[in-house]
Amino acid sequence: MQLADDDILIAARLADAPVATSNVRERRRLQIYAVDPALRQRDGQITQIDLPFEPLPQMRGRRLSVDLLPGPFDATRLRAADLDSVQVAARAGLSPSMTDPCFAQQMTYAVCSWTLERFRRALGREPEFAFAGRLQLQPNAMEEANAYYDREKQALRFGWFRQNVDAPGANQRGALVCTALSHDIVVHEMAHALLDGQRSHLLLPTNPDVLALHEGFADLIALFAHFTHYDLVRDAIARYDGNLDDPRLIQIGRQFGQGSGLGGPLRTSILDPVAEDSDAPSPVNYANALLPHARGSLLLSAVFEAFRNVYLRKTEKWRRVAAGFSTLSSHPLLFDQLSKTACELAGQFLNIVIRALDYLPPVDVDFGEFLRAMITADYELVPDDPWHYREALVYAFRRYGIPVSNVQALDEKELLWRDAEELPLARDLKAGALERLAALPRRPGPDEPPLSWRRAECVRDFLRDNGESLAALSLTQPDVRGEQLRIESIRAINRISPAGELTAEFGIELLQWRRDPDIGWFPGGCTLIVSGEGKLRYVIWKDPRSASRIAATRRYLDGAGLRHAGLFQADEPADVNRAASRALHALHLPCC
Repeated sequence: MQLADDDILIAARLADAPVATSNVRERRRLQIYAVDPALRQRDGQITQIDLPFEPLPQMRGRRLSVDLLPGPFDATRLRAADLDSVQVAARAGLSPSMTDPCFAQQMTYAVCSWTLERFRRALGREPEFAFAGRLQLQPNAMEEANAYYDREKQALRFGWFRQNVDAPGANQRGALVCTALSHDIVVHEMAHALLDGQRSHLLLPTNPDVLALHEGFADLIALFAHFTHYDLVRDAIARYDGNLDDPRLIQIGRQFGQGSGLGGPLRTSILDPVAEDSDAPSPVNYANALLPHARGSLLLSAVFEAFRNVYLRKTEKWRRVAAGFSTLSSHPLLFDQLSKTACELAGQFLNIVIRALDYLPPVDVDFGEFLRAMITADYELVPDDPWHYREALVYAFRRYGIPVSNVQALDEKELLWRDAEELPLARDLKAGALERLAALPRRPGPDEPPLSWRRAECVRDFLRDNGESLAALSLTQPDVRGEQLRIESIRAINRISPAGELTAEFGIELLQWRRDPDIGWFPGGCTLIVSGEGKLRYVIWKDPRSASRIAATRRYLDGAGLRHAGLFQADEPADVNRAASRALHALHLPCC
């Protein structure tokens, strides 16, 4: 059975990602709030962030653009921040201010630009958005205690509100709280936008983990971003005898939580404080956390616990010495070493979390699959794992009761995605088209079609040549109109190992829908990982005809996910994802 071109659609999202053109040696330093304005200056309230340089006329960059919205401020003060001014650049941008709308522009741009660069470094490519054009950053977008990513408006929208409770620090009753000035909230919302760009169907709420993954993932990026501020980390570690228990490091959205009446931070990364490498099951359990933010907090806590345990192992001897010194000044070199280790380790865990996106199925992801994606992504880069990062992740997930389906044991080798060569279909695959894909030049000639379309043609040829073999994945039903196989994305995966070795692969995201009488349009598909030589490495799939998947989704949509049930009743599959994006943002999910 061969597939005709009409049976294999190519998504519009395959447009070539823009390539940075600025000189990588040119950098821009800007002042920001390290956490939020409520932190005392002696606690590290203000810091500077180092960014790739790009011209910013009227606050419009290559990928990001800041909208001018007055919010609570006097409209006569509203103007575009001039960060290209020589005088402004000489003093690392505008001085932090809670009432200057120009600084709010600087803060949102700087933190979002840093997050974008961090994804670029981890993924080895320019991260996409789920739409063409720039992402609009809208500080002071609405009077509301909220902030959210809106795909329809192609924007990050940050709210402001008046504090309604007394709180410590720089806050007071009636004081202005701008979410655009919270480092945690800005990173969190930017992470939502970038996750949607890499996996645009993870807003489809087919199981209770999907939206929770969006929330937990965004919190993880925000949390590990704390560790990029070295002075803050150094001071926090010194105060806590070399440990990572300082609230400035482990809490997210402190000012927002206090100002909106929660009485504490939005989230904390230590839900169940235990001794190092404890095996005791946590009373904070996966089965009891049903809502997206509550379940997302478990993902945050599990990954942070793994990070914290590896840090404790690596620094055991130094922390024993540090416990004998009461202040940072008493032994600065010791605390320098502890801080350096914490910052480097946080960067490594941040890479693991981001790189896992390339090893996820395209839809219906659960936490167990995210764990498998992290394990596989890290194994591909560092097979030996001398400090047992992956084991720490496995034990933390087990302690919080997070299940992993379709595995016999929680063992690293078992949790790795199954090598494609072990699959029965691999024996019959014709891989010539994938070899042509790998052999394509990096840049097309002047009269050649865009590289993205040439890649798509190679993938379409591969699918067309292997219709019968791929039927084992339930991905080919060309006789049923509306259920075409869709090439959703083709991405380069370029990574440099700690030993300096370059790994070049491709990630291919395929999507297919089927009509279920009870659910409506039900998604499935697979992710193909292809080596730089055109060899199929991994096939990570979600069968759209799986009876167990369909039954699980029905149970969810009849219960905790009842409010989402109508999303899948759209006339066409293409409308389902758009409807999901609109509906979830109307509910302020995902949100801060």
